[in-house]
Amino acid sequence: MSPRGLIGVAMGSLGALMLLSAAFSQVTAAGVSPGYALAFAKLLVLAFVLKRVHERNVYTMQWSSMFILLFMAEGLVRATSDPQPSAALGTLEAVASVVFFVAVLAFLRPFKKAAVHAKKKDL
Repeated sequence: MSPRGLIGVAMGSLGALMLLSAAFSQVTAAGVSPGYALAFAKLLVLAFVLKRVHERNVYTMQWSSMFILLFMAEGLVRATSDPQPSAALGTLEAVASVVFFVAVLAFLRPFKKAAVHAKKKDL
């Protein structure tokens, strides 16, 4: 896939995560609402990452590829422990997180190869 396509996939999965974060604020999980403050904080962080991914900021993509694993973990926990519809939303969150992770790593692979090559050249 082309770099432009990978950026599109990453941005699409971030958009899906933003929608899922908003949906979680509307769904009551096990009788306790997750709250709007948490949903707003997640949306704010995802919006920042979305903007920087759109700009093709390599550093942001590097740290966000690890940060997104928190969303995957949350999705897996919700998918396996919450009642419906929260469990279904958790499954979608985990899938969207994995899609973002794979797309960003595929986009960053040539940058990593170039950095390793440049380091070998300097030695």
